[in-house]
Amino acid sequence: MTAISMLHSISGPAIPEARPENENALMLDGDGLDNPCYIPPRLTAIIQVAKDQLLIKDEKGMAYTIKRLDCREINELRRIKDIKDQTHLLQEAIFANNEEQISDALSHGADVNAILPGFEMSPFMLAIQTGRLAIVQKLLREARPNLDQRNPNDDRTPLILACDLIYNPDSTAEEKLENERIAHALLDAGANPRLTVRTSPETEASALEFAIQRGASEELVRKLGGQ
Repeated sequence: MTAISMLHSISGPAIPEARPENENALMLDGDGLDNPCYIPPRLTAIIQVAKDQLLIKDEKGMAYTIKRLDCREINELRRIKDIKDQTHLLQEAIFANNEEQISDALSHGADVNAILPGFEMSPFMLAIQTGRLAIVQKLLREARPNLDQRNPNDDRTPLILACDLIYNPDSTAEEKLENERIAHALLDAGANPRLTVRTSPETEASALEFAIQRGASEELVRKLGGQ
């Protein structure tokens, strides 16, 4: 059970006064509470403070009444917020092709598999989408990417995405080779080539079929299980 799902039933000790972890943290001045406390702004929205009750809502709009905030739960909310913030920084670092910032975000808890609001894919899928082998290899080494994670928008796996990107009319020979190398790296790391994605109401396609359609090399086709 997550911290947010537990909030409606929290009843705990007074919260010790704390300093905000960043300038955007929201401070409750203690109205109805024993001590001031800080709520992560991106995680919760304050609706009402009255006496000893605090009504908040999470990102999905679910509302909860808290009779008294528990310091442990606040810390958990802060931890979740920190992961979200670092994951957002990881996304930006991948866009910028900045390996140093990628390592920094990962070392501070960024989730390579998380799909944040406003993004269509995880940081790992984004690295594949950008076609940067070095970044993909770095994430394979330093993080724990889910090699068989489904992209929520199109249901593609990382391997299927890599094979689908091997060729398009605007690809250069180097870009095609780079995307083939990404597919090889995913296979070497343990990606499942047998997974499929629905391409129409009646048909499904595997990474092998995408690779063949995109003109992949014979070496990659064989590695995917082709003849």
